[in-house]
Amino acid sequence: GGIHPEGLLFIDSDLVQLDIMHSHIYKLNASVLSYERFGSKLFGNMIMLGYLTAIVELISKEAMEESISQKTPGGTEEENLEAFEIGYNIGLKEKSGFLKV
Repeated sequence: GGIHPEGLLFIDSDLVQLDIMHSHIYKLNASVLSYERFGSKLFGNMIMLGYLTAIVELISKEAMEESISQKTPGGTEEENLEAFEIGYNIGLKEKSGFLKV
């Protein structure tokens, strides 16, 4: 096994420990960030989604935000959008070389 030479792997470094080095592995402690901001690890997945969206650029930020607004459980839209934004901003910074997580 392993990562395809052109493949990308995104992991929550709080939940997954890897002993391999690869230039296409993106690590973010999304669960910790979620807990620090929201008092729960529940929004870690949205932080990771924002992070992935910024780096991969397959789907526009606006399309993702619209989907999140429409598909997340009622009453959680604001938190989910904020979590997505946190991850997206980290992804943009990392992609531009200003941050190495």
